[in-house]
Amino acid sequence: MRSLFHKDGNSHFEGSYYKLDDAPMSPRNFDANGIQILVGGTGEKRTLRTLAKYGDIMNLDGWSGVPMTAETLRHKINVLNAHCEQVGRDPSDITHTVLMPTMVSDDKEKVAAFVNGRRLGLGSATGPKNYVIDRIGEIIDAGADGIMIGGIPTDNSEDYEQLAEDVLSHFS
Repeated sequence: MRSLFHKDGNSHFEGSYYKLDDAPMSPRNFDANGIQILVGGTGEKRTLRTLAKYGDIMNLDGWSGVPMTAETLRHKINVLNAHCEQVGRDPSDITHTVLMPTMVSDDKEKVAAFVNGRRLGLGSATGPKNYVIDRIGEIIDAGADGIMIGGIPTDNSEDYEQLAEDVLSHFS
């Protein structure tokens, strides 16, 4: 798949389970770097090694396995870098992102219900505006190139606009 996404012209591949013989990729990607492959997950033995071999974007989820603290993120990046070294890949070719459930609210009961109902704990950025800003900032400072905001418990567009105005504007 990687050669289809990143190579000009048709691709050839012969593996254990499938074979591509002069396979075209049409339409071609508009980006000269090809389609980026995002690998999501926190598993150190398989997931991060697969990312080192084939991926372009690391996406760690902020609550699965262990809570995503700055220390955990730095550790996962170090594990990824070691895998990159083993497979001969430049670690700087990989973008680091974290998926964080996010909710801005001064209502402690609402925040507790959101966090406890989904068992999010330290993996989320939920609470008052300044806490959410600090929480996202600490993950960016620890090495994340970007944050994927997720799990927002609303379908009200005004809540998204407020999140953009109150929080995301601090990072643009």
